[in-house]
Amino acid sequence: MVVFAGRMFDEFAPSEVGAVSFGVVGGAVGHMLFESLFDGILKDRGIENYEVWSTLLTTGIFTVFAIGAYLYGRRPGLQWLQYVAGGIVFVEIVQILDLIRVKFFLKE
Repeated sequence: MVVFAGRMFDEFAPSEVGAVSFGVVGGAVGHMLFESLFDGILKDRGIENYEVWSTLLTTGIFTVFAIGAYLYGRRPGLQWLQYVAGGIVFVEIVQILDLIRVKFFLKE
């Protein structure tokens, strides 16, 4: 049987999609607030590349939170926490990838 990309979504109930969306939105807003907080703290201390360090610090905190939510969500009746944790992990992967700087040069 051929499985198309659109058929993958037949496996998820709307509540699961909502839980992942809650994790993505909550993780993005939380990351934004915490990173701004750490930017101010690290900038005042005169740390070089404080933008990178604040992103890494925030990503570490939210990754630990997501792992805790995933493990706690293994209990019966709390499986929705695993989907929230998946959304948070997705946001943190995007934040880490945002740190990568790529420059292209054209040689004549």
